[in-house]
Amino acid sequence: MARQDGGASINRQAMWGWCSFDWANSAYPTLIVTFVFPAFFAKAIVGDAVLGQVYWTQTIGWSALLVAITAPLLGHLVDRTGAIRGMLLFFSATTMVLCALLWFAVPGERSLWSVLFVVGLSNVAFELSAFLYNALMPTLLPDQRRGMLSGVAWGMGYMGGLSALLLALLVFIRPEQLPFGLTHEGNENVRAVFVLAGLWFFLFSLPFFSTLLRLPTSAMEKRKVGQNLGQKVGRKTRSFSLWQGRGLSRAGRFLLARMLYSDGVTTIFAVGGIFAVSVHGFSIEGVLLFGILMNVTAALGAIVGGFVENLVGAMKVVRVSIVAVLLLGLGLIVLPGEPVFWVCALTMGIFFGPLQSSSRVILSRLVPEEAAGQAFGWYAFSGKSTAVLGPLSVSVATAFFADNRLGLLPILLFLLGGVLLLPRREVEAG
Repeated sequence: MARQDGGASINRQAMWGWCSFDWANSAYPTLIVTFVFPAFFAKAIVGDAVLGQVYWTQTIGWSALLVAITAPLLGHLVDRTGAIRGMLLFFSATTMVLCALLWFAVPGERSLWSVLFVVGLSNVAFELSAFLYNALMPTLLPDQRRGMLSGVAWGMGYMGGLSALLLALLVFIRPEQLPFGLTHEGNENVRAVFVLAGLWFFLFSLPFFSTLLRLPTSAMEKRKVGQNLGQKVGRKTRSFSLWQGRGLSRAGRFLLARMLYSDGVTTIFAVGGIFAVSVHGFSIEGVLLFGILMNVTAALGAIVGGFVENLVGAMKVVRVSIVAVLLLGLGLIVLPGEPVFWVCALTMGIFFGPLQSSSRVILSRLVPEEAAGQAFGWYAFSGKSTAVLGPLSVSVATAFFADNRLGLLPILLFLLGGVLLLPRREVEAG
């Protein structure tokens, strides 16, 4: 493995570089997928909020489906060829370039379809780079410290996204006097934010890639096409499988559980802002403040959760986090009042970080290092293939009960199913 073959200094650089990559790539989901570009797209490109939301959600949905189909195949390919580092660099660079191309997303419907194509393709490239990054975890992170380092990395991701958002607001969106000769004409100041997302990714990923490319050839890179029929440098290659005998393997059961609780968590993110506006009358500024504070609590939770995981185990952290989110979600449904919303929602944020961070640690310990690409390809599949079910079920429940609070009930069912399906035995660090 790389941490055995390389020098101690390079190993440490690669380890902390891996953590910093979460900070580097966080500008994309924050600025392009969540906050700035969707609002710009609906208002400036489409000119109709409802139609803009339809186009946007369909583009993100179809790109997520393409990721779900592609990731397991790509994972199998990088395990066989050892091309994971090159593929990670390729898809990361593609994301950066496509972000920069969004500068040409000038207001008006004439650019509608080209903009949707670029955004959809960038989302595919980003998600594939993210799963390849996760697949490097067994190679670069020592098993005994993996939980702590994953938590720190996830926390850095939340803080990186928040920092990029604040920079965009303070430098490009809110000021009357703009830098670099930009003007408000043609939304130049907003379009510059999309370039910022790509530039942020590029600059902050440089330390990681410069170290990664200097690492000695790892066990993962030693396998070549045609030499992977059971043999691997002196010992049998262990494989990854979703099945064991007539049932699911532990990894397969975990991925099925994650599919359910991930749908629940993703749906909370998707409807949280709408719930705050429709039930508690939040303004746009209030929603932004809510999003900022949620990022802060989630970052703190991820970092603290990583250290706790080293003490009690990743499976316990995930199980406790799911139960906590479920109970706090129940509180949002049955307890009225805005103060209760703030307390429940921000406390819930504390558990989002460790839930997501510890999940990838569990899978990294359930599968052999040489099959990490396949495993994390299916991990991406479990997070994307059914992502539409959560928002759709909330939509149906809200319409059926004619009540925003009761419309959240399906989220609790997803979380409950996830926690019940989790493997009971702890995954021990090697």
